[in-house]
Amino acid sequence: HSFNNCCTRTIYRAASFAHHRTRCNRQSFLFVLCAKENWWRPRRCFRRIRANRRELYSPLFRNYLYKQLVADMVDLITKRFDCVLFDLGNTLIAQENPGTPYEGLQVQILPGVQQLLDELNGKVKLGIVSNTKTITAADIQAKLVTVGLAKYFQTVIATAEFGTHKPDPAPIRAAIEHLQSSAARTLYVGDVETDKQAALAAGVHFAYAGPNLYESIKQYLLHSDSAF
Repeated sequence: HSFNNCCTRTIYRAASFAHHRTRCNRQSFLFVLCAKENWWRPRRCFRRIRANRRELYSPLFRNYLYKQLVADMVDLITKRFDCVLFDLGNTLIAQENPGTPYEGLQVQILPGVQQLLDELNGKVKLGIVSNTKTITAADIQAKLVTVGLAKYFQTVIATAEFGTHKPDPAPIRAAIEHLQSSAARTLYVGDVETDKQAALAAGVHFAYAGPNLYESIKQYLLHSDSAF
């Protein structure tokens, strides 16, 4: 019993090392150990870490851990969802001031967006559902082309031409139908309460977009029960 306690302490020390050296959280590190390396037996884990503790500080281990965390996140998404829909302003790109003419709109990709879309591309269906006053889906796609994001999305719905706006769930349901998916297998990502209301009314899962979209989705997958 005391030996197992010693092993447990060593495992968590290793998790702390990984936390400082790779900036990942301890839970993610332990998940990699248990799920990918089958280091779930305390004695085996103790011996492995003692024999290879210097590797915890190496760039090779840091790169390995990063790749495993990315693979785990993509696996979690594909197991739960066939379709991921996004709001546009303050979710994928910075939102301009109201009243800015279309010609003057500048497209600024928010942190984590490019990384997330690269990882999800080809794994799940992707779409955009955005509240707009005058801008059409074609306008959105034209702006996204300028920053290389248009290629990721199989559908874009702008509520200005759709006729109803969020929190009405109709635009989200239309996107799901267009992508031939189901509400139960769809995740909607937005930044405001009306996004959440529309998603829940449409029967889809919802995640808030934080300062870094990639990190927000990762935390949602790890802590879905407390995501709201």
